Amino acid sequence: MDRRFAIVVAVLLLLTPYASLAKKFTRCGLAAELKKHGITDVRNWVCMAESESGMNSNAVGRPNRDNSRDYGIFQITDDDDDEKLNARDVEADRVLHFKVFQASRDGVEEISMPVPGHGLLLGKQYRLQRTLGMPNSQQGTLDLTSNSYRDNCDRLLYLEEKQRELCALSQNILTSLGLGAKMAIDECQHQFRMSRWNCSTFGNTTAIFGGVLSVKSREAAYVHAVSAAGIAYTVTRACSRGELNECSCDSRVRSRKPKGKWQWGGCSEDIHFGEKFSREFVDSHENRDTAEGLMNLHNNEAGRRSIRSRMQRVCKCHGMSGSCSVRVCWRKLPPFRQVGDALSARYEGASHVKMVDKKRRRIKKLRAVSRDYKQPNKTDLVFLEESPDYCERNETMGVLGTRGRLCNRTSMGPDGCRLLCCGRGYQTRVRDVEEKCHCRFVWCCDVKCDTCRYKKEEHICN
Repeated sequence: MDRRFAIVVAVLLLLTPYASLAKKFTRCGLAAELKKHGITDVRNWVCMAESESGMNSNAVGRPNRDNSRDYGIFQITDDDDDEKLNARDVEADRVLHFKVFQASRDGVEEISMPVPGHGLLLGKQYRLQRTLGMPNSQQGTLDLTSNSYRDNCDRLLYLEEKQRELCALSQNILTSLGLGAKMAIDECQHQFRMSRWNCSTFGNTTAIFGGVLSVKSREAAYVHAVSAAGIAYTVTRACSRGELNECSCDSRVRSRKPKGKWQWGGCSEDIHFGEKFSREFVDSHENRDTAEGLMNLHNNEAGRRSIRSRMQRVCKCHGMSGSCSVRVCWRKLPPFRQVGDALSARYEGASHVKMVDKKRRRIKKLRAVSRDYKQPNKTDLVFLEESPDYCERNETMGVLGTRGRLCNRTSMGPDGCRLLCCGRGYQTRVRDVEEKCHCRFVWCCDVKCDTCRYKKEEHICN
């Protein structure tokens, strides 16, 4: 991967342990999550969570007498004493949810057993410090406290100066960037899961897509577009949640005169700020004098515009007995899956372009390679080079090939055996499968499932 996308991926690698979003659990969900993380006696944990936070991992308690606060689903106390679990070191489970259990499994010596209504019992407790995978095999710990996040941004030497300045604007910027990059990669892998190139990624390196992005292909176009969109999306969402000091709700929409019997209200999500931040962060290192730079800038903007054009208007009625005497509406981000679907359609119709130099005006632009082709607009994806061969394994390029991939024998699309297997044919195997089924919650607090067995037919590319 080239440096242009590596910076976003490097932030993702840095923040991977912090990428879980806060949520409110059900009894069954909490019990299952506890068991998944090696906790066997779940009854007290579930009752504790219900009593302390209502099973909300985003809960923040009122200030205690010593001005400390309780955070997260178990209301862990923010305390500076090394013998207490320091919630600020990791934003507790407000950010990490159940990383507390992963930390206990991965090396924290002991975490006190909670008792319903009594917080944490006194005992030997340890700060949660996570070793993070840094670019270029560096190792370190990331502290997101108010005193250190600026230092963390200064240490990210792979960022441009402008990007480090943006990173240092707010304590939660790094988290938003990491979530945006992760969202982009997850969406890419979903959209291409049944294609010859399935958006494969590689760990412990900033070249997370191998060498695929070194080719200025339509795949590189999609990755740049969905990445710029992911950053804009998560920053916009962070604004509306009050997680960033530089932005909040979009007040400009209230100046517009509504067409119909409704009025603007609520918190409209400020996509304009998200786009502006994404543009300044992602585009800051691109060279407008090169064909590759123009291609990346065009695709980045196409990704951001794919969100703006799909902003939704959500309304709520107010009045006596559901009379809806007042209808209040606000603007909301679309599901990111809609953005990924739209960009996937643009990928299929991407325009093959070349750079032209208008000597009179000294402006360099992208134009279709042939006059017979439609000129791309600002929402189209563009590429400069044809895609490499994804049928055969190429370790230099980071292409895994399609041998051994599962295919659909009855499909005529890209997931069909004829296309996915590249004409090499396929084999059919039948295997016995065991899966948990008919799961039910048993009070208190266990989840019991039956085991279902059946035969499954699979088709595998030669």
